[in-house]
Amino acid sequence: MPIWKLESTTKESEHWEGSRYKGPVIVRAPNEQAARHRAAQVFLTMAVRKTLGAPTPFPPWQDFTLVACTRVENPAHTEEGPTRVLEPSHYDDE
Repeated sequence: MPIWKLESTTKESEHWEGSRYKGPVIVRAPNEQAARHRAAQVFLTMAVRKTLGAPTPFPPWQDFTLVACTRVENPAHTEEGPTRVLEPSHYDDE
């Protein structure tokens, strides 16, 4: 399975409140969509707005304008195994 690197293109969005991690992420997944989805699942926070009627932030990992996702050539991790966050390793303990 391919290895993907996801990293922020900007941290200036309120949607980063919806993620408990904001650094670069390495994910093993069959495609970019699955890599983004896994990162969103693993780093989801329950962000709560204090202003009534304000939208709740969503995890930014699936937003193409906030996070770039590229396939890693010659990865340091094995391509064998299930979809999971490989780095930072302490987050995805499935």
